[in-house]
Amino acid sequence: MFQILRDSSILLIGERISETRVMWVNLYDSSGQIEEEDKRKLMIDLKSYISRIKIKSGSFRKYHDARLLYYEINRIPSEHTRDKIICLYTLETDQPNQIKKALETVAYRGGAFSVYSAGRFFSEMIDLLQNPEKLNLPDVPLESALELVNKIDGQNMSVNQIGQLISLINRSLDMDQETLETLYFIVYERITTLDQITKTQDPDEFLDASYLIARRYMQTESFHFGLELFKKIIPAAIKNNRYDLETVCRIRIASIYKDHFPNSGEYILDLLGPIKTKKHLTETSHPNVEIYYCLLGYAYGDVGKTELSLKNYQKAISFSHESIGSPLWIAEGYSKLAEYSEKGYFFLDASRQYLTAAAIAFAQGNLTIADGYRDKSAYTELLTSYSYIHTAIVNRMEGSEKQAEYRAWEALRILVKAYLHVDPKNLQRIISKSYEI
Repeated sequence: MFQILRDSSILLIGERISETRVMWVNLYDSSGQIEEEDKRKLMIDLKSYISRIKIKSGSFRKYHDARLLYYEINRIPSEHTRDKIICLYTLETDQPNQIKKALETVAYRGGAFSVYSAGRFFSEMIDLLQNPEKLNLPDVPLESALELVNKIDGQNMSVNQIGQLISLINRSLDMDQETLETLYFIVYERITTLDQITKTQDPDEFLDASYLIARRYMQTESFHFGLELFKKIIPAAIKNNRYDLETVCRIRIASIYKDHFPNSGEYILDLLGPIKTKKHLTETSHPNVEIYYCLLGYAYGDVGKTELSLKNYQKAISFSHESIGSPLWIAEGYSKLAEYSEKGYFFLDASRQYLTAAAIAFAQGNLTIADGYRDKSAYTELLTSYSYIHTAIVNRMEGSEKQAEYRAWEALRILVKAYLHVDPKNLQRIISKSYEI
């Protein structure tokens, strides 16, 4: 059963940027035999197909020589993510309802929120399909789930049943702060008892739910609650061979320290140190691998190891070229490279890198950050123009009229670019220098 699904399918995970734009962030080919060019063509075709045709979420469609199962998950309040799109391109034609239910279950358990790579997502689906007792659980209405949570101490529930309830409530619009705090303390208390669970009681659902609750706190003023829960999840993830979950928790903790604690580079390096094995990186979604290298770049820069900092930012950028999409962290990577170029007086390189960072930030929908990078680019363009006009003067003094004219026009061309990119609030900085140019 499900032999064709297991051996001849492609799973794609993406994000909806706008009504007409989809970005793929991860792909898994279960056969391992499809050529890279064919994968890219399929990704482009599916992206176009989804953008042109409004596909009902959860529907199977006949697509070329295979079936396409499409699922769109609307962003959950407080999750700070875009809508997620999951496409299963498969030759399997039997039992579509079971396949659909398995895909939806893994998606809401954490698969749509960076816990799984596409490969891990697919293997979790297959695991559910091969163990129907995990899949064919009775549906619990949201109201009943909220009631059960309030009585959880008096119920004989396994940790995975608790995880399933949390997953259901997490995607609800009715999640209030009081409910979130209740779930937090339930998870925090139960995660300390995981050592008593046997190997036959795989606690994946509970671990995924714990991550979702920690993530809820990450972008709030109460981020320290998320920080503590991420730390609690790591040893449980290690014990259960959840390399993906361990990695993403370490990355989230490092991100919190980077954003909220100064001079945290040494701590971040220690925290990310275990993420070196192939298992950790191959079982982690592509955007998180990029963030991992960006965090290393930041941490090495913070402790004064410039060469290692540059090397890791370049790794992040190189990986993003091979990956299907780039997160905002890659914009920061380009910005850091630009800062190093600027310090070395490579102003043209710095300008190009700042503008690349701005383009990525703009594509991700963060216009404020994009404008900031463009403004930094304007300053490096001003310095480049200033340098060119001085070179023109030297050429003129040496009798090289044509070279002097060329440099002068180049200085003016780059100065115009600076005016185009500068933040209006900082226009005076450009004007004062441009008179001299």
